[in-house]
Amino acid sequence: MRSVRPVNDYLLYEALETAHRVTTVGTYAAALYDYFSFLEAHGLAWDEIPPLGSIVPTHLARYRDWSADLRDTFGEPRLKPRTINLYLRACGRFYAWAGRTGRISVVPQAVRTRFDSTRSTGPTPTARRELLLNTGKARFTVLSTTEIGNFMLALSDEQEHAMAAIAFDTGLRRIEIQSFPEALVFDPISRGLSPAKRIPILIEPMGIGAADEPIMATKNGRERRVTMSFEVMRLLFEFRAFGQRVPREKAYYARYNAHPRRLFLSPQGKPLSQRYLNKVFERGSKRSGVRVHPHKARHAFATHYLHHRSKLIPLGQAALELKELLGHGSLSSTQVYIDALHELTTAEFDRHNEMIDALIGREKRK
Repeated sequence: MRSVRPVNDYLLYEALETAHRVTTVGTYAAALYDYFSFLEAHGLAWDEIPPLGSIVPTHLARYRDWSADLRDTFGEPRLKPRTINLYLRACGRFYAWAGRTGRISVVPQAVRTRFDSTRSTGPTPTARRELLLNTGKARFTVLSTTEIGNFMLALSDEQEHAMAAIAFDTGLRRIEIQSFPEALVFDPISRGLSPAKRIPILIEPMGIGAADEPIMATKNGRERRVTMSFEVMRLLFEFRAFGQRVPREKAYYARYNAHPRRLFLSPQGKPLSQRYLNKVFERGSKRSGVRVHPHKARHAFATHYLHHRSKLIPLGQAALELKELLGHGSLSSTQVYIDALHELTTAEFDRHNEMIDALIGREKRK
């Protein structure tokens, strides 16, 4: 896509004159890149705006419908409604800014803005509600033990298998898995731990490595305690002591003259790219025919945990435990899994009757 001066000016405004974080401005940039790519592909001009009252759909409405129709190789929506709405709101902010700064004389009627009023206060510029998609209640598919097993067996690479094992076993976020520190890995057998008990682990930021890579990057820098199964900890120990980690550690040392503090590295001894784990799950999905992404593995862990813990303790108490394990800032974020318990059938959960660590730790990969 060719560079568009008003977009560059707008992003510079958001970066320098507002209190938004870099990640927020990055989201605006991604949304506008997607929107303007759509405009360019369809021969549309961003500042070509139908007059008020016109029955001609706005570019934003056409972009919304086009985005909702996109499908991946599995025939499922490529973008979630929430993501599309996020992009539409970002585009609405851009159009509101363009109207305020005189880049356009008319703001699309789908954009809510305080700049078209003489009032000094008003709602935040965004896309109007009637433009947005109806997201409804969050609903996600519960993966069966067989599906998880088929996915794991499709990961023939030792490191990829270990990273996916962490995702299903602990519910850690993608960036937490990629920046997982080797200092947390040990041999549970030599410590005399019981295979029947899960191992508590403190997740907290641990500074910066020799290649300027963050070690255990948590959301908003918060620390929390999670638990890991005996089998997965043993899997990680063998990977670190005898597996792919050994030559990659040597490559890292040769490159940076320091020992790596992250557990997972590229074959060249470099820190992993930001999208590495996404690509791992994409490859596993294609090979196994089971569509999984890192956050879906987190969903699998959460629903599995909440279902089984709620059989032992009150549901509210189990939800509070899950909130802490997932690192949610408030219980409202965990509510989606409570809702899932009411929506999903017992049969769907019965497919989770085996512990995930028994599958990924004890079964031999072919």
